[in-house]
Amino acid sequence: MHGAAQTAWVGGGMPRQTDFKTSAQQSAGDWDDLYHQAQSASLDPLPGFSELGKISRDELFRDLGYTFWNCELLDALLIRLRAEGNLQWVELAAGTGRLTAELARRGVRIAATDDYSQAPEAVRARERTICYGRWVGRLSAREALATFSPEAVVCAWPPLGSWLVPDLLAGQVAGSERLRLIVCIGDPNGATEAPVHAHELAAGWVLASWLECARWLMGFNDPVDAPGSHSRLLVYRRDFTWEGNKTDGA
Repeated sequence: MHGAAQTAWVGGGMPRQTDFKTSAQQSAGDWDDLYHQAQSASLDPLPGFSELGKISRDELFRDLGYTFWNCELLDALLIRLRAEGNLQWVELAAGTGRLTAELARRGVRIAATDDYSQAPEAVRARERTICYGRWVGRLSAREALATFSPEAVVCAWPPLGSWLVPDLLAGQVAGSERLRLIVCIGDPNGATEAPVHAHELAAGWVLASWLECARWLMGFNDPVDAPGSHSRLLVYRRDFTWEGNKTDGA
């Protein structure tokens, strides 16, 4: 497991160039294939949390995506995800796929997916481009759910206007029937449309906080002197004591 004292940012933590494909080259793949590709990704060390403020935002975005993954955040997430058991995970709107690669190489059963809408050949002028890892299957979030029917999903910064998390909680996405856990990173004021209050949840779900993970959050919109102030980690857990969920086998 990485720790802040064990690694050092080397000026480019992105996957090596041979690990990238253009969106035209990447296909959806199957879950096992994407998982094994993520496990074998060639990666430079992640930065420690204290190093993030010393690196330009453009470089961090290029290498890590909208959430600036760091050693401490990965260590904390890993403990939590392992405690959930041997679930089948899918990362939705995965971007670079860095989170999935870091988790997969540590034994979490996870596959990354994205619709490649920010590939260089797809974006308009002034829009930021993303270099997708070859282990990121080309599937929209809804296609990924319908294809893989995962037990748990993680999504950092769902696409604006997608209403992805509310629709997942309401059971309005094909393939969401097996979902037990949804982990979402987004704006604390709900700009990513993810519910931030318990009373906003669909019946059968409860809202939790993983504070030991959230303390290490820093994203593209966070000021250097206030890390995490524009990011929030939300955890939605299916409540199997609710009458409507008892047919799910819990």
